[in-house]
Amino acid sequence: MGTYSTIPVFCLKLASATLVCLLSPILAPENLGLAPAVAQTTPDQATQADELFDRARSEFVKGQLPQAKESYQQVLKIYRELGNSTGVAQALNGLGQVYDLLSLETKALEVLQQALKIQQGNGDRKGEGETLIHIGTVYSSQEDYPLALELLQQALTINQEVGNQLGIGYALVNLGSVYSSQGQYDKGLDKLQQGLSILEEVGKTPKSDRILARYYQGITLNWISLAYIRSREFNQAWEFVEQAHGLSREDGYRLGEGIALALKGILYTTLGELDKGVETLELGLAITKPTGSRELEQNILFLIGGIYNQKGEYLKALEFYQQSLAIRRELGKRKLEGIVLNTIALVYDNQKQYNQAIDYYQQALAIHREVKNQVKQSTTLVNLGDVYRKRKQYDQAIDYYQQALAIHRKLGKRKLEGIVLKNIGLVYDYQVKYDQALDYYRQALTITKEIDDQKTTGTLLKDIGLVYSNWGKYNQALDYYQQALTITKEIDDQKTNRTLLNNIGLVYSNWGKYNQALDYYQQALTISKRLKDSLGIATTLNNIGSIYQNQGKYNQALEYYQQSLGINQDKGYHNPVRVAANFNAIGLVYHARGEYDRALEYYSKALGIQQDLSDRLGLVE
Repeated sequence: MGTYSTIPVFCLKLASATLVCLLSPILAPENLGLAPAVAQTTPDQATQADELFDRARSEFVKGQLPQAKESYQQVLKIYRELGNSTGVAQALNGLGQVYDLLSLETKALEVLQQALKIQQGNGDRKGEGETLIHIGTVYSSQEDYPLALELLQQALTINQEVGNQLGIGYALVNLGSVYSSQGQYDKGLDKLQQGLSILEEVGKTPKSDRILARYYQGITLNWISLAYIRSREFNQAWEFVEQAHGLSREDGYRLGEGIALALKGILYTTLGELDKGVETLELGLAITKPTGSRELEQNILFLIGGIYNQKGEYLKALEFYQQSLAIRRELGKRKLEGIVLNTIALVYDNQKQYNQAIDYYQQALAIHREVKNQVKQSTTLVNLGDVYRKRKQYDQAIDYYQQALAIHRKLGKRKLEGIVLKNIGLVYDYQVKYDQALDYYRQALTITKEIDDQKTTGTLLKDIGLVYSNWGKYNQALDYYQQALTITKEIDDQKTNRTLLNNIGLVYSNWGKYNQALDYYQQALTISKRLKDSLGIATTLNNIGSIYQNQGKYNQALEYYQQSLGINQDKGYHNPVRVAANFNAIGLVYHARGEYDRALEYYSKALGIQQDLSDRLGLVE
């Protein structure tokens, strides 16, 4: 099993949380033409309050969060001095949204609850409905989805009761975002589309409402794009994010533009356009930094690190991951800190720097346990098991896998349970403990059949066949290979299909049935060429060469071995273990032909590589 990675999912969640927060202050009563109830005061004080409030709102919309916070605090002080309770509630509402975007959720909830209490005391149902939405968005950003849904549903009911169309549309799109965050994409998109339709209608009304509706529409379009990304419907995601980006850029809505660029960066990455993805994300980062939204900033840094990791540029990946980690620590985001620590460990893991990988995995594991995140805890336990398996420290590997297995069973995660059982089987396979390996593989196979996971079922049947082949029980091996082959052909899993054809060819080769072996190897070679898989081609060419060698057809054997060697020596695919195996095989052919000097030449080349490597040689998949 490959090592777990969580980069895209996590980043999308944060984007959703940010979008939730962005909407909140725009629907405050002051934006809906509802004049604050002003106590007896001087014109200068009232004018100052109004100007400060307008400035705070403008700063927020432009994404100038530190300035908006200061302005809201000033206007709050004035409204309190004036005894203007409605104005106080409005200022608290605006301040709460700023705190949320600055990742100060505790402060956000504190001031929003104060606003709600004032509005309920004043009998301000419209204000109450709007503030409930704001509070719901904070809980959504904290991933407390049940409470967020409860509050947003209350808010929707109140806004419907008072006939507040903007509030209704706003509540619907927030509900849609929460459902999407929970993986309920159809339900989420339905709510989002309902909300968008209402906002579009409101946008046809007088100027003030039309301007406000554009903000809502831009944010909702981002949300819809996000939902389509999560459901892997990328064409639709592009359509909506382009609209969102255009609206946000035209209106100078910097955070909305930053989010749109982050979503575009994700989409470019899914298309394999990694350089374009980095370019787009770096533009989003440049736009986001001045806003003061550290959470969105670190999230974009995390995404950029993920692309560099995917490109194999590990030092660059670590640079961006470490920047993301520093901000997460600054914000006190322990859950997110654990995720990035696990991801940094993955980078070291990919570079075979296992000591560093283990250190970061252990740091991540400690945090996952502290915040009681059992899903991430099990992920890191599996990753630790993988590292110890690669280091051939099999007892430690099994210990970590068993801990992960216990969590998956407790949580009822059947698919993940099957994956860990497969990994444990693999460890026993490496230890040549075939009975135990088969036991765990079969437990995993039962689960994959139960959940109708055809791809993993095919892989497990292949693995069981390989155990029997290594055990020398070729009839059983062939039976499982054929079962696996039936599935891989049905689901068009060409890579596993190719591997199975190679493995079946090996069985026939071990039986001395060389013509049948050649037939399967040729089928495997055809698939590798179709896939343009150079290393797969080299593997099968080597296998075909071994058949001709066994048949005493040394010229043909040398021809295929040399072709395999040429690919393995290519700078784009250079693999010293495979090159050494090729040299050794060619040496054996010359030896068999009595050309001892040539044989020694190739044996020496192979030995030179072997002395630098501790890897076990072998080219059969």
